[in-house]
Amino acid sequence: MICMTLIGCQSKSTTNEKQIYQKYLEKLKTNQQFETKTNDFRIKVVLNQLKNKQVRYDLIIDEPAIVMKNIKVLTMIDGQKDNDFPSLGIIDQNQYSLIPHQYDEKKNIYKGIHLSGLTKNKKITLKIYIYYENDQKVERYFKIDENAIR
Repeated sequence: MICMTLIGCQSKSTTNEKQIYQKYLEKLKTNQQFETKTNDFRIKVVLNQLKNKQVRYDLIIDEPAIVMKNIKVLTMIDGQKDNDFPSLGIIDQNQYSLIPHQYDEKKNIYKGIHLSGLTKNKKITLKIYIYYENDQKVERYFKIDENAIR
C-alpha cells in the first residue's frame, strides 16, 4: 500500500507544479527592480538561530490596508544557489486572501501569511515575489534584510 502511494505522487501534476514553481523563481531571479517598503501591508523578516547551527528565517505578511486575493508568494535568499525556497499559493494552489479587518478561514481570508525556510547564513537578504488580485492583477518584488519590518 505504501509503495502505491509513493508511486502515485510521481505524476504529471508534480512535474507541472515544478515547472510553475520554476517559472516564478526565474521571474524573481531575473527581476532588477525591488521595493523596500510599502504602506499596503506589513512585511516582516525575522531570523532565529537554531540549536543545529542553522538559522530559520520567517517572512510574515499581515496588516493589509488593501484587498489582496489569490495571493502567491515566493521567497529566495539573495545569492543562494539553492532552488528549493518557500512558496505559498504556487505549488499548493490553495487560495489565500488578506482583506483589511476581516478574517474567515472558511473563505480563505486570513489575518496574515507566514513562510519559513532554513539557511546556514546568519545575515541574509530576502528577495520576495508577491502576486495578488484586487481590481487588477498585481506583481510586486521586494528586497528585505533580516529582522526588518517594512
